[in-house]
Amino acid sequence: MPLFVKKNKYKLERRGMEIDDAVLTMTENGADKIEWPLNRFFTNLFWWFMIGIFCILFSRVIYLNIFKGAEYQEIAERNSLRAIVIPAPRGIIYDRFGKQLVSNTPSMDAIIVPIDIPKEKEKQDEIARLLISTFSLDGGVLDEIFQKMDQRSLQPILLKAQVSQEETLLFLSR
Repeated sequence: MPLFVKKNKYKLERRGMEIDDAVLTMTENGADKIEWPLNRFFTNLFWWFMIGIFCILFSRVIYLNIFKGAEYQEIAERNSLRAIVIPAPRGIIYDRFGKQLVSNTPSMDAIIVPIDIPKEKEKQDEIARLLISTFSLDGGVLDEIFQKMDQRSLQPILLKAQVSQEETLLFLSR
């Protein structure tokens, strides 16, 4: 293998070395020809690029949490409570001989979700008065429910079963 290549009028030294040749004739001066050292400029450029990306992401986190946090918290609270209508087939169910088996009547229960109750005692008393006057509940039982419930719980608590349609409409109007 020739070490020089003639190009135009000039002889050019070959830069590339075969691995076999490099291993067999390895000297300390020749060892650095096998490796390509990293350029310090590109290494620094890479690190500054990574630091820049990190700063952009960190500033975005600060912006979303501190400056826009209240807005997104409000949106999340609105999304957490949704009215889902589940259509139920109503009517009378008959057997094959025409005998009535079941008649459906709508029924509602009054429940309370502890996490939705405010922590302030005045607001709790106001809600208790509304529930007592609307659903004819016992005040002592309702106070006991308010004292024993875990404020962070999402588990609904039954206040009254089989609420009439009039009571439901009265509660919704207030």
